[in-house]
Amino acid sequence: MFANEEESIYGPNAWIDTYDLHGQFPDGKWLQCSYGMLNEIVLSKHLDDGVTACTIRGRKGDKAGQNVFSVECR
Repeated sequence: MFANEEESIYGPNAWIDTYDLHGQFPDGKWLQCSYGMLNEIVLSKHLDDGVTACTIRGRKGDKAGQNVFSVECR
């Protein structure tokens, strides 16, 4: 089951996405990040059942194709 995206803010070099994690998640709550043009590397982390939202902030990095992210789950 996927989270509902409740808010998105996009600018030319930065963005913020917030995902609502209320509700039923029979397989638990997971955060997954994919890297590479063809998603060659995938990292996943199981979240506590008490997490109700995750906000992901991203911005363009200094190098070509580089992005810098921060994730806050609460």
